[in-house]
Amino acid sequence: MYFIILVFLLAIGENDAVFWQRLKCPYEPKHQSLLRVWCRQRSAECCTGLTFSHSSQLADGGKVRVTQDTHSFTVEVLEPSHREGVYWCGLLSKNGTIIKLAEGYFYSCK
Repeated sequence: MYFIILVFLLAIGENDAVFWQRLKCPYEPKHQSLLRVWCRQRSAECCTGLTFSHSSQLADGGKVRVTQDTHSFTVEVLEPSHREGVYWCGLLSKNGTIIKLAEGYFYSCK
């Protein structure tokens, strides 16, 4: 029986499984209208990446998916664009600084 399941999984390409890494980013209700930030940490105080609106669902050519909850958003990454490393999710404040909400290490599959 297990042999049949294994053959079936190999036949449908299960060995090419997609692995989405995710990070949940909670924020205060007063920050709901701010742009979202997804970036790779360059130093303790700096990161490089992209911004997107609260209504965005895809970013970075479809490699980044975003889902919005009541007071948080979740970023799911298929493959980090700027190599593996520590990534931040945050909000872009009115004065242009990043309000860091969470960070996590994201791995490259290559």
